Amino acid sequence: MIELKNNERRPKRRLLQWIGTIITILALIFIALQQGWGEIISAVSQISVWHLCGAIILIFASRLAVTMRWYVLVKAVEPQISFGSIIRVTFAGLFASNFLPSTIGGDAIRLAGAMQYSISAIVGAASLLLDRLIGMFGMFLMLPFAGNVTLNEIFKQLPSNPILACGFLGNLKLKELLNNLYIKVIDAFKTCSAWYKHPTSLMGAFLFTCLHMLNIFGSLWLLARGLGEFLPLWKLG
Repeated sequence: MIELKNNERRPKRRLLQWIGTIITILALIFIALQQGWGEIISAVSQISVWHLCGAIILIFASRLAVTMRWYVLVKAVEPQISFGSIIRVTFAGLFASNFLPSTIGGDAIRLAGAMQYSISAIVGAASLLLDRLIGMFGMFLMLPFAGNVTLNEIFKQLPSNPILACGFLGNLKLKELLNNLYIKVIDAFKTCSAWYKHPTSLMGAFLFTCLHMLNIFGSLWLLARGLGEFLPLWKLG
């Protein structure tokens, strides 16, 4: 009986796969038509082959690091999940992010895909939230390097009147932003407390975030070098 049901589902599953493939191809065509190919070709023609290939390799490595970041989080609470399943879902989400609103669309695809692999909605949503927060924390560590640039831009916008300037700085609401971030982190842990028992997964996810950032910054550094811009890696970060 079970085998009969599985045989009945296969044609439907295959039809859905074909529909998904057609939608993917149409989405790729749509994205390609939106690009300014003249400017792209002009810029790429200035970059040497090894700079371009190196940047592509680093970008792909950063995508793998992002995949591993989420994988170690999910694996800690859902041991049966395979890396192959996570990489398929992650790359589907990364692709969807090209034409869905912001990166939230990509996360929705990842959540739907995770649920197809018998991951509960609560665990899937909590792991995605932690994945985002750990990624944000990694970028937050770059703040000391960006501090000089950021402060220069802020002070350029300050009103000349010192009283108005103080009011402007007060409106930055940095304390409120940090407090909201703290609340989100606590809520994420409360949603699925299993991560309390697996601190190594959080550390692993953070290390993969660092690897992701290093690869992204490295790819930008190579492209900048190919275009004749000699900026240090930390400044690009």
